[in-house]
Amino acid sequence: MMQYSVYYRIVNGLDMAKKYENRIEGFLPEKGQVRLLLLTEKQFANMKVLIGDISPQERDISGNSLTSL
Repeated sequence: MMQYSVYYRIVNGLDMAKKYENRIEGFLPEKGQVRLLLLTEKQFANMKVLIGDISPQERDISGNSLTSL
């Protein structure tokens, strides 16, 4: 199994994604693996919950990039 922790950030465009990629590279551990996967908002929206429930935060968030909780 590959996954231990999963983190995500929604950004506006590839330039902003590259900014965060560079920032992450500055904090990489000496050992282990860190992988980066870029998805469009449409691809992310197509994610399916196979087991468990959607969190209350996810229910409140619409398709907008910026949502205040």
